[in-house]
Amino acid sequence: MTLVDLSLSILIAIIFFMAGAFKLSGQKRSVENFRRWNYPASIRLAGGLFEVTGATLLLVPSLTLYGAVLLLGVMLMAIYTHIVRERIPRNAIGPLILLILIVVTGLLRGSTTIGPGGDLFRMLIP
Repeated sequence: MTLVDLSLSILIAIIFFMAGAFKLSGQKRSVENFRRWNYPASIRLAGGLFEVTGATLLLVPSLTLYGAVLLLGVMLMAIYTHIVRERIPRNAIGPLILLILIVVTGLLRGSTTIGPGGDLFRMLIP
């Protein structure tokens, strides 16, 4: 692990802790956004919980890969929401950049054994 790996993980974790707390605390803007996108409150709360959990896992070296996969799911949903539900594709640029940073972090700090028999392979293909 290098200083770059650790710094990137901390930066991403801070972003997702803040975003998750924003959703979980029921801030007016968050509630309004999810209503506008026609999502129930449970999706907002689940998204916030996934963000906080993913951020926490990202900071634990042995669990980084799991956190990265969880946050990837959140970012894919965010990209879908901005492109399909909101119909403003340019708003998907932020989540897309975060998705790329999450992949880089997962590969740098997670297991580098990606092929058959590797951690990522076992996690995705039981």
